[in-house]
Amino acid sequence: MDRRQRRRRGGLLGAGPGSRGPGEDGSQGGPLDELTGLRDWYDPDDGLSVDGAPITWAALLERWALVEADLHSEYGIDLQAPGLMAARTWRWLRTRIFGLLAADTRICRALTPDDDASRR
Repeated sequence: MDRRQRRRRGGLLGAGPGSRGPGEDGSQGGPLDELTGLRDWYDPDDGLSVDGAPITWAALLERWALVEADLHSEYGIDLQAPGLMAARTWRWLRTRIFGLLAADTRICRALTPDDDASRR
């Protein structure tokens, strides 16, 4: 069996969560590539939450300046440093952003303004 056939069957790349067509598994994303069975882009539900309140990636991206500032103050990460993001994986960045949501940070306070007093 050649590589293309295995891809179609899900053997090589696998048919992971969100790889089926819209509505089949409740996931969201871009159009399905018939050859690979994968989408062009995904809109995953990562289960992000702060004190039980769901947080979306859209909400984080709308406040990206706070995320950048917190990454710098909490972890010493300057996202503008040449080559930094090319040398890191998405998982590396995602893990640190999740960490920002678990700490008393600008982004956490902005996303949960009612809880400000209880965090101090």
